[in-house]
Amino acid sequence: MQKRQIEVLGNQYVPLSQRQIADITGIAYGTVNNTVRSLQENGYIVREGSTRGQYSLTDKATEILSTLQNGEALK
Repeated sequence: MQKRQIEVLGNQYVPLSQRQIADITGIAYGTVNNTVRSLQENGYIVREGSTRGQYSLTDKATEILSTLQNGEALK
């Protein structure tokens, strides 16, 4: 999701619906739905507004991605 983010008025969004994520990744829609729900419940992404396909990564997710990209071990 991080690679698909766009910036709108200073905010980062992932402009993809769950169906589009499923199509791009080849993962079943139900699995994408469950994964997105889990990511939201655990504080890694937030849904922006009521429009489909507007998700933002939280600071928690960004920190983890930065750690992984730097080759550091997760604590």
